[in-house]
Amino acid sequence: METENSEYDFRNQGRSPAKLSGVLLAGFAVPYLISGILNTFIVAHWNTYTIITVALTSLFFLLSGCLVPKSPVLGRVVGIAGLAGVVALSIGHLLISPGLSLALAIVVVGSIAHFVSATTKPAPIQHDADFVYFRVRSAILTTIGIGLFSVMFLACCYLASLIPVLISTAVVYLLILHSLIRKSGERNGRWYFLVISLVVASITGSFFLSFPVVALSIFQVPLFAYFLLERVPARMQISHSWWEPVFERPGRLLIGTFAVLCFVGAILLNLPAASAHNEEIHILDAVFTAVSAVCVTGLIVLDTPHDFSLFGQVIILILIQIGGLGIMTFSTAAIRALGKRMGVRYEAAVASLISQQDRSKLYSAAKTIILLTFLSEFVGALLLAIGFLVEGDTVLQAVWRGLFTSVSAFCNAGFALQSDSLIPYNTNPLILQTVSVLIILGGLSPVAVVAIPALVSRHRHQVSVQAKLALVVSLILLVAGFFFFFMVEYANTLSGLPLLQKIGNAWFQSVTLRTAGFNSIDIAKTYPATQFIMMIWMFIGGSPGGTAGGIKTTTIAVVLLAAINAARGRSAINIFRKRIPLQTLYKALAITTLGSLGVIAGIIAMQVTQPIPAHAIVFEVLSATGTVGLTVGATSQLDGIGKIIIIACMFVGRVGTLTFFVFLTDRVSPKVLKRPEEEVDVG
Repeated sequence: METENSEYDFRNQGRSPAKLSGVLLAGFAVPYLISGILNTFIVAHWNTYTIITVALTSLFFLLSGCLVPKSPVLGRVVGIAGLAGVVALSIGHLLISPGLSLALAIVVVGSIAHFVSATTKPAPIQHDADFVYFRVRSAILTTIGIGLFSVMFLACCYLASLIPVLISTAVVYLLILHSLIRKSGERNGRWYFLVISLVVASITGSFFLSFPVVALSIFQVPLFAYFLLERVPARMQISHSWWEPVFERPGRLLIGTFAVLCFVGAILLNLPAASAHNEEIHILDAVFTAVSAVCVTGLIVLDTPHDFSLFGQVIILILIQIGGLGIMTFSTAAIRALGKRMGVRYEAAVASLISQQDRSKLYSAAKTIILLTFLSEFVGALLLAIGFLVEGDTVLQAVWRGLFTSVSAFCNAGFALQSDSLIPYNTNPLILQTVSVLIILGGLSPVAVVAIPALVSRHRHQVSVQAKLALVVSLILLVAGFFFFFMVEYANTLSGLPLLQKIGNAWFQSVTLRTAGFNSIDIAKTYPATQFIMMIWMFIGGSPGGTAGGIKTTTIAVVLLAAINAARGRSAINIFRKRIPLQTLYKALAITTLGSLGVIAGIIAMQVTQPIPAHAIVFEVLSATGTVGLTVGATSQLDGIGKIIIIACMFVGRVGTLTFFVFLTDRVSPKVLKRPEEEVDVG
């Protein structure tokens, strides 16, 4: 009799090798596809090296897919050998195609990481049916993906170009047939339908081989049929409420919701109605703008006031608002309004994201965030509307510009309805300082904002260490940034302004450079020393629970406190009469390390593919990963590959660190034996 533990083990350990096996088997024809793309699909025109490499690589993938179920370690080794074969196939084109080099590097590194992270335990015999089910489904998805790629991107119009897809489809046919034979004793209407669809599609598709796309569509009908009709094995079915699987994996939910929001936003911005010129915006530009808005970054490849219609601007504003507050915040409040309650794991994840330590007050905290957001944006919109009226706007223009700027400022997005941001208003203190206050409020977490009154009263002992750290570090960064910018840029970008205006603009730039992306002076004309400080401030970002990006103020505070204590020979981190747990230090170091590696990867990718000066690339990548939105001119020079890299940087900068933090709070390390200690020289 199977135990609860065996079922749990398969759900958490068995799915990965099953899916990996399906991908490898369906990817049997990928080497053929790569060779066809780089050379020709006609095998007779291949040289001996290509033929041998394609054959060996395909064989490695096939063997790896067969070995993974029973011998995971050997299967992974053979699979990595197959990846080496893919690199060998492409080696002649890597040096002349930076884009191909980057894409291949991402695929290979990601695949190796998946190979290494897969379980080393063979699938138990009693779970064979479960294994077959997930292997076939992953193989179907892989084949469909290969087919869509071939049709959409290769413009396949002759049979030879579809041979890789047909080979992959044939492999999946065999997997489906194997699955049906195993269930021959459970024949029902669904079983007969799948068998008949396999036979009919095989015969019918062969008559349309002169029309490759039609033949491919017919051949893949059984794949969709199996994917939609085949039921999950009984032992894998779990009884739950409808919302529980949605929130079962908060990290995946966070990434998924942001990705869906970016996708929907890109589709809407691609509509002719979103363009000021009543024509479709290029899809890549629409994706770039949508991701920049959802990730509250502010980098733009199109001029918001001139290239987007009112409809397009409204879409951007909605994306900023939802992306800034966070879908999980909205969902928490919505579920509470429905009278429901989320699972413990989801509550832990949301509590971490909105910086609420007491989970019993989670829903009230979400309510506070929403109320604080809308109240701040409303008051800010009124003040900004007055400021824009003074500058000569009509009432309707001032109201719309004030609302858009207020939401963009509080969400730290940096989008503006002026082509040169707030430079035209750098002598208007009402506009600049209203925006700066909104940026500060949005960049701080609500926990820190509501703690300000208590700090200046006799109840400061009731304020959490996190709120104190966030406020103190933010104040230090604001004041230090102000003095540095004022002194260095006094005779440069601030020249020509009266003294009070110089002070006001220096303060405004100190506020905006960490998180928001607005600018009241020309950033490209600042001194290199100023840009270097800007890069550091952008990397740090705002506070946890706020709308700002970066690694967060509390993270850098914990890391610096640890360094100071290490220099003093102390093992504990004490601050505000409290001790910081060692686990918190590990989290801070992990987030800082991952953030640094992400920036380095982005810089290398940009330098490989973009003919842009190095300092501009570093500034652009830090601005994107920190979701700041400032630029020294590199954004306008990006080609298609460069835009994709920056899109990835913005997305990872917005959800990557957050998601990792969710995973950290979602997993508890198992108890292990305490090993003997040994000193290691590290400096």
